[in-house]
Amino acid sequence: MSLPLYRLEEEHERERFISQHKGNTGLKFHKYFTHWNTGEWKIEAGAKFDWIKKISQHPAGDKSLLDVAAERLVDLIDALQGVFRCYKTIWRFATGLGLNHPIENGMAWHHTLGVPYLPGSSLKGLIRAWVEQWLEHSKDDINRIFGSQETGSNNEPIGVGSVIFFDALPVAPVRLTVDVMTPHYQKYYSGNEAPGDWQDPNPIPFLTVADQQVFLFAVAPRKREAVENQSDLEKVLQWLDQALENIGAGAKTAVGYGRFERCEQEENKLRTALMQRKEKKKAEKTSTIPPQLSGPIADEMIKDQYDADPDKFLNLLKTKWLSRMQADDTSPADQKRIAQLLKNWYQVNREGQWEKPNKKNAPIIEAIRKTLGENAH
Repeated sequence: MSLPLYRLEEEHERERFISQHKGNTGLKFHKYFTHWNTGEWKIEAGAKFDWIKKISQHPAGDKSLLDVAAERLVDLIDALQGVFRCYKTIWRFATGLGLNHPIENGMAWHHTLGVPYLPGSSLKGLIRAWVEQWLEHSKDDINRIFGSQETGSNNEPIGVGSVIFFDALPVAPVRLTVDVMTPHYQKYYSGNEAPGDWQDPNPIPFLTVADQQVFLFAVAPRKREAVENQSDLEKVLQWLDQALENIGAGAKTAVGYGRFERCEQEENKLRTALMQRKEKKKAEKTSTIPPQLSGPIADEMIKDQYDADPDKFLNLLKTKWLSRMQADDTSPADQKRIAQLLKNWYQVNREGQWEKPNKKNAPIIEAIRKTLGENAH
């Protein structure tokens, strides 16, 4: 049977399309099942397992897109005065198993990133279930933090919770693996007859996330100015640790699926990157570098105290940047950009020296002018 959206006539073309690494794996999983018998809606024995093996050949997700998604989420959480944490799977993790699919078991895929994820609503439900079933708790606390499940006259919830729960996303392409469940008494489970050893086991393959895959979890207070909301946030973080470690997330948690452990190493990477972005933005706000000169070279000069410490930068100008500008292995475009930035620095930080340099600055400014193609004064 040909694909529903793109008509690839040859079977080997369809198989190659599914097996190739690039593309949205979640979209392929949902829309491009290729193992129907031609002309009829039947699937041969073993076809489901073969299909899942093809889907799981390569990690799901694009590294650059996941980096951007993690960066945006971390920036948002920081702006909301929330908290993010990273956890990695201890064993397999099954999310969205109850979703419809020809292989009988689905998976929750992020629509744009094409990776397995845990929806924020599921995360909220997981933590609430942990608190209500396993911990001593106050009903008032539950209703305040998670929102009341009671509805008003219009069937709308009476109040929302004090904490916002975000989707848990992987921070890197996700390694997938195939698993199999084997119901022995299918007719009994469907309510048709009593269990008996004459019934044939029915192996059902399904797709899972492998172990050691890192996910980014995040929560934030609904009202940043409310002190009580920050206190609620601390409680939720404690419950999150406990729930992921003890009962797990997603499906089949009763048999050990969905357990996570904290991954502080990945957290620290994201936190360091966040601080660097904030410092860069702060520097850009106070920088004397014109927007048209911004770029990697300007960023490096900012780190060399281009604006913050003129005396220190002057030393680096003489020992580092002048020689780099004149180096044969520096491209002409980079040579010109360095010269433009050094000219701008002189005009801002050494008033009058660019037009009438003293003996110390004259050779430097002459070299800069030469690179820019300007006549010396």
